[in-house]
Amino acid sequence: MNEIKVVKRAQQGDKEAFVQLIEQHRNSMYRMALTIVHSKEACEDALSEAITKAYEKITTLREPKYFKTWLMRIVMNESYSIVRERKRVVELTEWNREAVTETMTTDFELEEVIQQLPEDLRVVIVLFYIEQCTINEISEVLNIAEGTVKSRLHRARKKLLPLLETNEKRCSTNE
Repeated sequence: MNEIKVVKRAQQGDKEAFVQLIEQHRNSMYRMALTIVHSKEACEDALSEAITKAYEKITTLREPKYFKTWLMRIVMNESYSIVRERKRVVELTEWNREAVTETMTTDFELEEVIQQLPEDLRVVIVLFYIEQCTINEISEVLNIAEGTVKSRLHRARKKLLPLLETNEKRCSTNE
């Protein structure tokens, strides 16, 4: 069924339509939250909050065709909120990179390299290459200009190349 029709049904109070939309975007939401918060538990918290907010506020969505962009923005906001809360609390354990990358659907080494990028570049790379969002969609999700998205993609690619080459050398030495 056409997503716009499902969004309109959800806006009219159809709970099954809302669940269908969440299921459809579940993986994208998870990857985005995990990219920002770096832990499965925090990711689940962010998603829980985001889904609740989306359900409560779906009637405020003006353009049903932008549902995914709107939803991803909510996920990002909730994820950043959790990161801000965590900064106030001293972390007792170090982030376990293996646990994070095991949950991803892409290649372990690539995810490990992407995680080395600064957050602003990492988010753009995940949205563009993994979520396959357009420049325009990324611009809307992040609330930044398209030129800024292009600039961040360019910088991320430049930083990724040496990291990938280093990782390739390390992997071939271990074999």
